[in-house]
Amino acid sequence: MNKEFWLDAFKNNWYLVVLLAVTILGFIGYFIRSYAVSPASLDLSNSAAISASPEPVPEAAAGVKDDRERTEQQIEEYRRLAADHPDSADAPSLLTAAGNLYYQKLLDYEKAAQCYEEVLGTYPDWENIRSVYVQLASCYERMENWEKARRVYRRMMDAFPEDSQEYQYAKAKYEGGLP
Repeated sequence: MNKEFWLDAFKNNWYLVVLLAVTILGFIGYFIRSYAVSPASLDLSNSAAISASPEPVPEAAAGVKDDRERTEQQIEEYRRLAADHPDSADAPSLLTAAGNLYYQKLLDYEKAAQCYEEVLGTYPDWENIRSVYVQLASCYERMENWEKARRVYRRMMDAFPEDSQEYQYAKAKYEGGLP
């Protein structure tokens, strides 16, 4: 098995790679949220390390807050650039990147879906549109909005030829891959 074999396999099964990546990210997010320790749940009554005047914002929480703020600023910048230059070749990439940040970093699937919907509505002929369909459907699946997810798969089936992998993937999900 040479390098060309793997490149061909990846090109022919891109949607499986995207689906695997989204699933892995989902599991990571789920486990992080499931095992997060709330300060209220800790029994610190016997701890000698408790100070009389706790800091207003713990250092770790400040880091998370800063990271969230940086992510939100990056999203705003991407959206502003796309709005200021809607005819630019980069505009759909910027909107998709904003959606990806909402989805992956902020876990805000509703706002991610809005970005992806904007890309589909404004740039339907964009060369990377297939990944936007998959991400949008994944957002609706995360929100357990099965009707909207089915609608996305139906739109995907309408957008691609019947013999394409995109069509086959959407058809499989539409006909039996959702609750």
